[in-house]
Amino acid sequence: MYEQYEKYEDIVRKKLIPIILQETEETYEYGGTNKPHDKLIKDVLNTPKEFSEFINYFIAENENQKIKESNVEQIKNSFITKNYYSKEIDILYKQKNKEIYYLIEHQSKIDYSMIYRILNYYTTILNDIIDKEKIKTKEYKIPKIIPIVIYTGEGKWTAETKLKEKEIKYKKQRNYINIEYKIININDYTNEELLKLNSKVSYAFLIEKSKTKEKLIEVLEQIAKECNTEEKAKKMQDITRYILSARLEKEKIDKIIKKYDWKGGDSIMTARECWIKEIEEENRKEREAGVIEGKRVGIAEGLRKGERNEKRETAKKMLNKKMQIEDISEVTGLSKSEIKRIKLSIGI
Repeated sequence: MYEQYEKYEDIVRKKLIPIILQETEETYEYGGTNKPHDKLIKDVLNTPKEFSEFINYFIAENENQKIKESNVEQIKNSFITKNYYSKEIDILYKQKNKEIYYLIEHQSKIDYSMIYRILNYYTTILNDIIDKEKIKTKEYKIPKIIPIVIYTGEGKWTAETKLKEKEIKYKKQRNYINIEYKIININDYTNEELLKLNSKVSYAFLIEKSKTKEKLIEVLEQIAKECNTEEKAKKMQDITRYILSARLEKEKIDKIIKKYDWKGGDSIMTARECWIKEIEEENRKEREAGVIEGKRVGIAEGLRKGERNEKRETAKKMLNKKMQIEDISEVTGLSKSEIKRIKLSIGI
């Protein structure tokens, strides 16, 4: 697919970055709380390969705690407690040769009930996997469950990570129930550290760290410079698919990707224009029908967004005609910084 590229960086910079910018532009502009990549962490960790890489770098404290891709399997199940709200666990894996389980929750905001949630998950999972007969014997050992919380919000994680920290203190108490979870805060890792990992997980963490459109562009450019091999470029393509999945169905994504000439050459612009045309057509249909805007923010917001989209389309046409940013700003009423972002998104 990529053999004829001399620089795989071109794939990311000229194809994948415009897709991500196009998909996230409205979200950052209107201050939406649900970013298109909210599912990104869960999707990336959905394969044993990426999960094992995550455990080996972020969790394992020594070589003995590292795991092989071939030795883990994902458990597809929903655990629902009677005294707590129904919720499907984000990710649950098991070591094939050992009774060791990994429970992973993804949080974009601090949740001070997290240790209580972990306790509920812990006991519910145990009830499902424990051997009800062997537990009565002295020799039987209870399976090990390792709870992990991945935090992709801003700042430090300030919620309790141990049950004893959340409990009321008893004056003479010395022994506590030993339930705790490991917190992975993506803010504790620099961009340089994550880039060196060369994994889908590290790329996903980099994108999740981007809280503004400007930061996202900066991070995507950093990733593009690192994508100097077919393997790295393919990982970034997969990341792009995960982001698109927040809005489009798999069949739609496959249809769009197939329109790309992945062999390179002069058709790069045509491929990008093809994608933009697809999105523009969807926006037009949604605007006319008023389905999305009517349900989410009402007709008034829908009309405002439709007017703003039209201004952006006008700006794109003027940029294609090599007109000055100052003149475009005067005609459309858009800010110069926004026009510059539009210019970057269409690769001019």
